[in-house]
Order: sequence, then structure tokens, then C-alpha cells
Amino acid sequence: MHRLETDVAEDVEGMHTDLSETKASMSKELSEAESRVSTKVSDAQNAMQKTEDAMNTAVEQMNKRLDANVTASTDSKADYAAELVDVRVGQDGTVYPSAGEAIRGQYSLAVENGITGAKLALAGSNGNLGEVFPKAAMPALLGAKCEAGEFLDYRIMGTTDYGQFYHRFTNMLMGKFRKYLFISKIREISGSCAGVSCYQYDSKGVNLNTHVTKAIRVAHGSEIYVVFFGEILENAYRLDISPCVARKEAVVECDSRCVLLDVTGQSDDELQKVLSLISSSPVEDSILQYYDTWGIAGKVMSVPYADRTGISDQTREMLGNVAYGCPAFSEMIPFSSKFQEKDTTYAWAKTVVTRSEDWGVFGGARLSGLAAGKYLVFGRVESVETDDAQLGEVSIGIIEPGIPNWAKRVPCGTLNKATLPFQMNLVYEYAGGKDNLNFAVQLTGSNYTSFVVTMWVLNVTGLSNEEIEALSHSSITERASAVKNATHAILTEKAEVAAKADYAENAETAKKADHAGTSDTAEKAVTAGYAELSGSWKGKKALVIGDSITAAGKWQKKLEELLGINVDTHAKGGIGILRMTDGDNGLDGTYNAETDKKGVMRPLMAADVEGVSLIIVLPAYNERATVLGSVGDCYPEKETICGRIQYLLNRIYEELEDAGNLTCHVLVATPHCAGKYPYVDADGYEEYPVGTGQTMEKLSDTIKAVAQANNVAVCDLWHESGINRRTWSVFGAQKNAVNEQYAKYQLDASGKVVGSTPQRYVNGQSYYQKRNGSIVLEKYTGSSPYPFNGDQLHCSTEGYARIGECVVGSVIQAFGK
Repeated sequence: MHRLETDVAEDVEGMHTDLSETKASMSKELSEAESRVSTKVSDAQNAMQKTEDAMNTAVEQMNKRLDANVTASTDSKADYAAELVDVRVGQDGTVYPSAGEAIRGQYSLAVENGITGAKLALAGSNGNLGEVFPKAAMPALLGAKCEAGEFLDYRIMGTTDYGQFYHRFTNMLMGKFRKYLFISKIREISGSCAGVSCYQYDSKGVNLNTHVTKAIRVAHGSEIYVVFFGEILENAYRLDISPCVARKEAVVECDSRCVLLDVTGQSDDELQKVLSLISSSPVEDSILQYYDTWGIAGKVMSVPYADRTGISDQTREMLGNVAYGCPAFSEMIPFSSKFQEKDTTYAWAKTVVTRSEDWGVFGGARLSGLAAGKYLVFGRVESVETDDAQLGEVSIGIIEPGIPNWAKRVPCGTLNKATLPFQMNLVYEYAGGKDNLNFAVQLTGSNYTSFVVTMWVLNVTGLSNEEIEALSHSSITERASAVKNATHAILTEKAEVAAKADYAENAETAKKADHAGTSDTAEKAVTAGYAELSGSWKGKKALVIGDSITAAGKWQKKLEELLGINVDTHAKGGIGILRMTDGDNGLDGTYNAETDKKGVMRPLMAADVEGVSLIIVLPAYNERATVLGSVGDCYPEKETICGRIQYLLNRIYEELEDAGNLTCHVLVATPHCAGKYPYVDADGYEEYPVGTGQTMEKLSDTIKAVAQANNVAVCDLWHESGINRRTWSVFGAQKNAVNEQYAKYQLDASGKVVGSTPQRYVNGQSYYQKRNGSIVLEKYTGSSPYPFNGDQLHCSTEGYARIGECVVGSVIQAFGK
């Protein structure tokens, strides 16, 4: 255990105590959760009605007693003292000091119970789509300037009469989410606010309108809580929600934190009653008291509060109502492995994978009945049964029925026994509809017998890239018994502490710990104090555009790490230059939820570049066969590299102009010097296609020339990255340039080489291969034409880091810190 564990032991122990009582509701299907929420709301409303009925009954009884007392006072035979004593006894048997206190106390209790019921109704409506975004990225602005705040996170200065600061929510499972309730905090420094707004956009960036039904402001000291609700419009894909519309020259500070609740199913009248309760109650007595501790788990009521009001069981169950965390699935079984330990509620398993082939093996866990969504998958190699220190390539991936080979696989470099345990992760968008999904770790080579790997799957649907990145640095829990607490810890406020403890064993400060997510030692943590470099980029937004090199999501991490900038990615493997801006179906093509599920890439839109301070494009890895052309060419008139790069830049600036963001910096990166890979049997130095005289160096020089002709900054990865034929074994995705599982030249039935040129493999055809000392005729089921090549075009972890570092250097050189 890390030494920092001692420092946080008391916090962790307290957290474990609370979380251990959480009911098993997280394991239920989302549909069951929605049903349970509806039941809670109905029960709460019924409880309120019963409370009101009981209150009326109590008042009626008291009136009768008072009438009897009045009668007794004029009746010489009546026992007036006995009647008065009887009034002091409450309906629940409590004896009050006086008759007046009995009446006032029972009436106040009835009102308090009614308010508690209303709070519970609101809490129950949170469901599984409630989201909380603590410390969001730099927000979008409209008609305003923004700088760091003195009291809250951001200071907004209205430059128009509608200066707005937006919390942005994109693609939030809108199908079921039809009504929202929003809470955030502002502080008016000077001037005034005209109101609030919730602009809603479709997937193409078209403004559908703004919709706010009712809003209130609750003053608390010098700050103001802003609370409002409204409908989510048909076809809404993005919400831009502003807690303030600042008048011209007004100065307002806004919290980067906000709470967004799903209140679908609640009527406007019910929600207006909730707002009335909030506005008429002191903050300390309303749900606003939980604003600062609402937490990313979306918890609505704290357990201590629930204990005081007698609804602890219901509230603990509500703590399971999170927008992400435990996946919803029907069964978890071993996949090409054998479980040592497992927790079938929290999708965690420690499993043994035994090698059965000379090339290596893969194995992990299979989840059946998995719901569609976005999943963060962890794999940690714990141990390897081997006598060798140096092993083959290790990778983590997804195998989905109906998709040949891997649906997604992330190579993580060669494995060294001395560095175990070795943890990896990937994020996968799953469209759903399949019987199962397989999560596996692969280790190549024949110099080991078996390995032990721990797999853990988290549902991160609806999270921002920044939040997923933060979660990806979490350490997999060691034992099944701790998985439940670890899952909750990641999804609560103390997750930050836990992550820092995991990665900053000897780090002296939290600042060092923040930058030690991938560091093994405190020394590395100190060295990784990159926040000092961030300068003016810190907190700003960047967009990176590209193909599979960019879609891997690796090199751009250096932008976040070294510059402190928040990065979005617009990329897809296998695409060419034109599809980077025009989408898979072209600008006039059809794009909707169904195409999204199929992985169809949408065009670049104004909404993608709005508020972005830096755009980086890394194009053309898939266009080595395209004629280079001349500077001045432009697609569609010229089908050349020059023409397509010019068109790419034109399209980017068109969207920047539409977004009113022409001050955005643009940088073009050239391809690096790549080795061969299974789809191209030529490295970066070789002529390709044969007879054209074209090389990757000429391709890079051409891209650089077009960018410079447009006065656009360039990162010359070909000449300056240090990735070359001598370093491919380090920076390439695979150390070995040859995959000996496949014969490079044609063999006959005896194993003799009969071909003089490398053979091109075709799916469905059969080829003689060497297998376990024998020659077998084997049907080829892959898609790449040159499977005998190792992949040295894509990068190892070190290779992507090198590309990212070069890009950061070019950004600083061109635009400053």
C-alpha cells in the first residue's frame, strides 16, 4: 500500500463505512431504477397527503378538545383540569409542557414532515441521468468577456445586454431526458442580470430555441443560488445553460460548478411547488445545503440528514442512482480464461489466461446483455509465468460479435516482468444490440506459460472527456471485496484524494500529485510538475483533427499535461483528408442517432469550434497514394494532396467564421517517419506507390508548403520528431517489424518458398503457413493485405508521447506559452 494511504486512512475508513451500507440497487437495470424512482416520488406524494390528512385530523381533535374545555369551564360538574391535561398529550403520545406548545408543536411537525416529503420527491426524481459537473472546463461565452474570478471561478463582464456564461452539456441520453432542473451559484459584483437561459441545439448545431419555464434566485450572504427548470426540446443534442444574462458592463462572477437533474415525469405545478419550498426556506434547511457536496455520484441527500428524518434506507438506495459507474448487464463469465476472483455486481474479475498458441494469447471477461453506452475498461497484468524478463507486446481491447478481429485494440508496448503490475485502459463506444461484449488483454510471444490479469469495466456514458481522463488514472482495486467501495470512491468527492494517493506515493504536495498520474515514483512526480508550463493556455479549449493516429487519443494528452489545455478530438481511423471536415457521408449526407450508433463520423460544425482557442490538424496518413500536386491547387478542381489540404484549411476557417471565432490559432502537423504496417508494405523512406517517386518525406514537405502558403503554423514531425528507422522498435506500435505468424512469400505444401515477391493476402483465400513445425493450408480471415508486417506506423506509448511533445513545442514556438 502507498504511504499516503496512512494520511487519508480516516477519510477512507469513514467513506467505506457509509458506502458499505449502500443497497444493491446499482446492480439493477436502468429501467428498474426508473421504476423505483417513480415509486419513490409517488410514495413521497402519498406520504405528504397522509401527513396533511393526519394534520387535519389532529387539528380537528384539538378543536373538539378546546370546545370541550370551553364547555367544561361553564359546567360546574365538569373536570376542567383533566380536560386541559388531556390537551397536552400529542397524537403520538408525546406530553407537551402546555396546551399551547402541544398545538404549535404538532402543527410545526406536520409542516416539517410535508416539506421533507417534498424534498424526498425531488430527490427521487433524480433517476439515472442526473449529472454533476464540478469544476467544468472553460465555458462557452456569448456577448461577454471572461477572466479568473476573485470570489467564484469565473468573472464575466458583459460587452452587450446579453452577456452569458454557458455550462455545456452534449449528447446526454436525451431520449429519456425530457425535463431538467438546474442549480448553480453566482455573485453580482456590479450592474445587474437580466435573467437566465437554456439554448438548445440539434446535432448539426442548429439553434432550436431557448426554454426556461420557471426560475428563482435565492440569496445566501453575498452569493445567489440560481435554480430553474424547463423542457428539453425535440431533437436536442446539446444544452448551453447560463445562470446569468449580464447587462452591458455588468460584472458577475459564476461558479464553474453546477448541478443538472433529470426531473422528467414531474409536472410544472409540482416543480413550481419545489421551487417555492426552496425560495421560502433558509439555505441551511433546503436542498441547496448539499450544493457544495453534491458530488459526481449525483447524490441528492446525505445519509446523516436522512438519518435525522427517518428515511435513511430510501436515501441510501438513492445513492445508487448515478449516471455512470456500475454497468448494467445480465451475466459475467470468463473469456478465454479462468476466474480467480470476481464481483459480478461491479464488473470486476481477476483471471488467469493460459497461452495456447505460439504467437501468444488473449483473455479476460465477457459481459452479456450489456446496455449501449460508453465504457472505460481497465486491464492490469498482475504477474506472468515466465523465466524471461523481456516479453512480447501487451495490449487491451474489445471483441464484439459481428466485427472481424478486434472492434478496438490499444497496443501498450512491450511488457517487462520487472515493471509488473502493468495497468492499461481504453474507452469504447458500444452501440448495443449484441448478445455480449468481450473485454480482453493480449500478450504476444511464446516465452511464457500464462499470465494473471485483472479486468474492471466502468460505465462512463455522459461524462466529458476531461472527467473520463481523470477516471482513467484510477488504480484498479486489489480484491473483489473492495470493488464496491472503490467504485463509489471514484464517483465521490474523495476520488481525487484516492487518485493522488495512488500515483504520488512520495509526492510532497497535491500539486505534484496532480501531475503524477503515470509516474512510478515521487521523483517522477516532481519532474512532472508541468503546470508551470501552462501559462496562458491553462483552462482553454483545443480541438484536434485527424485519422487513427489522432483517434487513439494518445498524443493529445501531452497538450493537457504540459499546457493545461482541455482537448476535444474530431478523428476516426482509416479516413482521408476530406472526411476530416466533411464527415463520412459528405456535407449533404444524412446524420442522426442511428448513424452515430454505426460509428458514422459527422462533419465539422461551427459548434465544434465555438470557443476553441487552438485547432491542430494531423492529416494524410491514409493518402500516400494520392498525387502530390502543386501549391495553389484546391479540391474539387484538383484531386491532389495540395488541393485537399487547401480544402481542409478552407473548411476549418469557414466553420471558425460561422462560429465568430477567427482569432483561434491553427496549426498543421505533418506525418512522422513511419515504418511498415499490415496495410502498406512500404516504410516512410520507400517509394509508394511503386513508380510514382512519392515518399512520406515528400508528402510531409507538400503539406508543410500548403500550410505556409496560408500563413498557418506547422509542426514538422517528419524532420524533427526523432522517429526513424533506428527508433521504430521503440516508438512503433510493435517492436518487431515482422509478424512471423504469416508467411511473407508464397510457400508450397512442403514449406518451400516459391514466390519471389511479397504476397498480398485476400480475405477468404487459403495460404500455406508454418504452424508448430508443420505446414498447413490455412484460410485467411483478416482484412489487411500484408499481415506479415508488424505495425510500426501506429505508435507505442512512447511514440505517441514523442509526437505530443513535438506538437506542444511547436505550439509554444508559434503562439507562446
